[in-house]
Amino acid sequence: MSSWESGVKKAIERFNEMRSPEAVAEILLLEGDNLIIRISGPFCASCGLFDYFDDLAFLLEEELGVLVSVEEVEELEDSSYLALYKIGVKEKKDRRLEPVFNP
Repeated sequence: MSSWESGVKKAIERFNEMRSPEAVAEILLLEGDNLIIRISGPFCASCGLFDYFDDLAFLLEEELGVLVSVEEVEELEDSSYLALYKIGVKEKKDRRLEPVFNP
């Protein structure tokens, strides 16, 4: 059993209470400081998609008492998403978009 398991489950419960049925999170893997979550539902993927992943990261931080970073997000064929979170990071990964062109 991971030392993070109880806090992760509480964060997922809180997320689902706030976001379900629009978005539902489920734990697929919790191994060491790596966490893979599947988020599914009829949520709007075009506006504020990363808000769902960031909201869960904030809830995880509240429950675990450490920084949590969203490392990767992948869309699946069924329009659900897998998100890889890293628990206990020193700083969060910067996900700002790179400029397409230089003026």
